Amino acid sequence: MRHTSVAVAMAVMVWACGSTVPAIVDSPSSGAGATSSSTGAQVRLDRELVVREDIVEASVADVWRVLPRAWEDANVPLGSIDNARHTLQSGAFRAPRSIVGKSLSEFFDCGYTMAGPRVTLWQVSVEVAGAVLPDPAGAKVATRVDATAQPRDGTSTNSVTCTSRGELERIIAGNVRVRLGK
Repeated sequence: MRHTSVAVAMAVMVWACGSTVPAIVDSPSSGAGATSSSTGAQVRLDRELVVREDIVEASVADVWRVLPRAWEDANVPLGSIDNARHTLQSGAFRAPRSIVGKSLSEFFDCGYTMAGPRVTLWQVSVEVAGAVLPDPAGAKVATRVDATAQPRDGTSTNSVTCTSRGELERIIAGNVRVRLGK
């Protein structure tokens, strides 16, 4: 049941954001992969897009009215706003070393190098997409966060896909509730 809900939410967000899901550096549908030069082996890595949905006991109009400010409170820049479809997109942005006073490692898992976690050592780029959807209990705040990391020292142009830990999505929904007094 949960997978069906996520699939439906993703389909709604794709429709709401236009014909395609906004991508960052390496879109999930591109089938990011690598080929080993020594063995010729090919490895294809795909990731599942995750959309977090939070129910807010308020009207779609009220939630939509405060959502842009909730993003700003979470240090997420506003790139495009579609008032008719109730969707927002940040566009790709470089993540600061911390978001709302929390380390990036609380928000993303980008894997590890010999020197430590990439999220703390590499430059992280983030893109956020959101929508307000009707729900029998009020409104749904649907948020998707994509992130990639790339070495800061310029030694490589390859980026790695990071996994959201759900913290930014949770903070955005919490900010909506605070702004609505819920």
